[in-house]
Amino acid sequence: MTVLLNGRNAQAVYNQIAGCLTQPEFRPRSLSGRFHIRMLCTTDAATDSLSAHARLRASGWKAGIRPTFRPDALVNLQAPGKWDRVEFLGQSGGVEVVDYASFVRAREERRRFFKPMGAAATDHAVETARTEQLIPSAAATVFRHALEGQVTRGEAARFAAHMLIEMARMSIEDGLVLQIHPERCATTMPLSSRPSGQTREATSPCRASSPSTCAPCSTRSATTLA
Repeated sequence: MTVLLNGRNAQAVYNQIAGCLTQPEFRPRSLSGRFHIRMLCTTDAATDSLSAHARLRASGWKAGIRPTFRPDALVNLQAPGKWDRVEFLGQSGGVEVVDYASFVRAREERRRFFKPMGAAATDHAVETARTEQLIPSAAATVFRHALEGQVTRGEAARFAAHMLIEMARMSIEDGLVLQIHPERCATTMPLSSRPSGQTREATSPCRASSPSTCAPCSTRSATTLA
């Protein structure tokens, strides 16, 4: 492009870009080779089958296309359609999710599925980076309330804060890099045309929290590493 984009030429610029994208030299594999892209990571829901990644690997494409584990849709206990995704998570990992302990195991199994597919990191878009260490019985109680459809907004927030610590603990154990985006709010949109458990996620800005809210997570992680 050689012109400054504005309201008068926007449509012409769009048409030019659209035309370029129909040409072979602008296809993803051609661009990857032209710009010497050595690695490209996608963001994938924890329940994603990663079938697209499997096809890429089978195709022999030499570029490093890696999935990234994103469990946002499973953390919000009040998210619409959450339990369908939790059920799919359990089925895909061979774990029947009936309580908090089995929910954690199912997430761990799913992370094990992502790693051989090339995953090197996890990705978390959260409203706040606040972390809170719940004792196992307290976390189990909140999860049970959610199963019964009686979880409160405060309980859901505490559970999300607790799960960030759990995600840090899992990253220490399996080596996946933990990435947190505390100024983003994840919006999950189910797609009726996709298999059960698959969703599309988008993020939008929201108010960030103080770095001090991560203190419980830092303390727990340091203790685990010691």
